[in-house]
Amino acid sequence: MLVAGPLAGSGARWIGRWLAVTKSPLSGGYIRSVGGGDFGVWLHSCGYELLMLEGKADRPVYLYLDDQGKIEILPAQDL
Repeated sequence: MLVAGPLAGSGARWIGRWLAVTKSPLSGGYIRSVGGGDFGVWLHSCGYELLMLEGKADRPVYLYLDDQGKIEILPAQDL
């Protein structure tokens, strides 16, 4: 899961935090990591607070979101 902080993009200073939460396929345990920067703001600007990704791609891909509600999984071999 990628989760934006509740005030990301609100204009308040120093609170554009976001979380990456994942489950280990080996141990089954959960772990989280906290990030800063603009990602939480970008996620909110597209109208999302949380993205839940499941499964595994068989090749490199990336997730494309825009502020019009368009979501695509696109090939990333050239990246």
